[in-house]
Amino acid sequence: MYVRAKGLVLAALAMAGSFLCASVASAATLSFTLDDQQGAVSMRTDVVITDIVGGVNMAFAINDPSRTPPNDGDVIAVYFNLLPPFTYSDLTIANIGPVTGSAGNTSNIQGGNIGQTFNVGVAIGTTGEGSGDVYAAFDFDVLGSASGVDLTIAAFFNQTFAARGGSIGLGEDSAKQFGTAGSGGDGQTPIPLPAAGWMLISGLAGLFALRRRRKAA
Repeated sequence: MYVRAKGLVLAALAMAGSFLCASVASAATLSFTLDDQQGAVSMRTDVVITDIVGGVNMAFAINDPSRTPPNDGDVIAVYFNLLPPFTYSDLTIANIGPVTGSAGNTSNIQGGNIGQTFNVGVAIGTTGEGSGDVYAAFDFDVLGSASGVDLTIAAFFNQTFAARGGSIGLGEDSAKQFGTAGSGGDGQTPIPLPAAGWMLISGLAGLFALRRRRKAA
């Protein structure tokens, strides 16, 4: 009976170990900066794209040393291109947060023309006096697949991105910031093991120790 129980516990521990290995897998990231000012004012914006299941997460944050504070500003739209075979029709914007709309092959998703046509435009918040929303940092997910391949950061290598917005309450003209993603990812970002995984492993280890004490008695 003990041998059978020991075998079950060891098998469970092996499964937990496999779970641990899977849970500490890594996600590729692609980071760059929109630092090409083509509007009246500067709005330097950092971009980080991270692989997730079924697509990517895109994070944008104003970080401009010429502003006081550096994150002063309100992004109202972001634009990006992506490599074939992906097109706008293959994509779904998820975990939308401040996203209020999106369009394909556009130069004006909201609040004015960015000056270049992009594969995808994403509206952030609402425009106009009294709208009450200001987004200097935000993120959303872009999910999709094409030709049997899931969307990853590789679809954005060497592609142009842009953000449109402006300062808050300073009466300045709009900002238009452009930038180009790199030709490769930054490396791997560890994904931590969920707390439930550690609890499972600890519980199984304790059960195995208890079995050993019973046998010794």
